Amino acid sequence: MDIQTKQKRDGSWVASCTDSKNSATGSSEAVAVQKLIKQISVEEGDFSGKTSLRMGETLHKRTAEKAAQEEVSLNEFIVGAIEDALS
Repeated sequence: MDIQTKQKRDGSWVASCTDSKNSATGSSEAVAVQKLIKQISVEEGDFSGKTSLRMGETLHKRTAEKAAQEEVSLNEFIVGAIEDALS
């Protein structure tokens, strides 16, 4: 298991955990650490309004096409989809 931390420019910290021996599913320890990292992030309340999102190429293309159809930016479309999902 490999735990890495990195301090951001604003002084906050980012942590990640990988398990190179069992990267397909992750060991129970790696999964537990990842959950803890996520929980700490939420409890710390470091919400800058920015996030990085990864998705497959096909989903990216479909999302961009749908945003264009609705005449909004990709960011506006994704934010709207998240808002709809949470309401």
